[in-house]
Amino acid sequence: MTPRRWRVLIVDDEPPARRTLELLLEPYPGFEIVGQCDHAAAAIEAVSRHQPDVLFVDVQMPGATGLDLIRETGVDAVPVVVFTTAFAEYALPAFEAHALDYLLKPFSDERFDAVMRRVSRSLENARPVTIDPDRVLTIRDAGRTYVIPVREIDWIEAEDYCARIHAGDRHLLVRRSLQSFIDELAGDGFARVHRSSIVNLAGVREVQPLSSGDQQIVLACGTSVRLSRNYREPFAAQLSVRGGR
Repeated sequence: MTPRRWRVLIVDDEPPARRTLELLLEPYPGFEIVGQCDHAAAAIEAVSRHQPDVLFVDVQMPGATGLDLIRETGVDAVPVVVFTTAFAEYALPAFEAHALDYLLKPFSDERFDAVMRRVSRSLENARPVTIDPDRVLTIRDAGRTYVIPVREIDWIEAEDYCARIHAGDRHLLVRRSLQSFIDELAGDGFARVHRSSIVNLAGVREVQPLSSGDQQIVLACGTSVRLSRNYREPFAAQLSVRGGR
């Protein structure tokens, strides 16, 4: 079986910059350049056509910036985004746009190699999820036994030394740690989004920014759950894989 090759899209208005990335990517056989664009408008169509796994994108370009591109395609359109720019002042907006890294031009081969190691780890950690529709949790607590279909669980939150399971109209408080549920549901399409909560990825409907710099996830049940910056990157990667990437 041919090993998986990760798809790379390069977006930069300067031909020498695009060529530099071409050359730097040559020693990485697991990555394949599927397209190059010199402005954001062309890149929007290229993202849709090629569905890249990795986007190297400049910030300042004629017509629209790299940040505009991410806003137009949506932060979840590409699992890994690396900004390449000569302007340090855009670093914070770049990371707010879910960038994995920020390459400040000119950068060294060693710095690029460090970025590629991060890119590889991020992509390898995003595994496809296969969920058994009949999978249930059997929970014994305080003399009672609860049988909960996994697909019905919207989210789970920590409450002191307990955990509350939100599954439709059921809101069960059980004497178990949140970590025990994280371990048990690791292969069932759930993602940790905060130190005190996990969500069912199948129920995610929207991700909205908050003034604090965090974000909130809107679930199909109507509940909003905070997405902290510490879990933003793995959540985005898991959500992209869940969407069939």
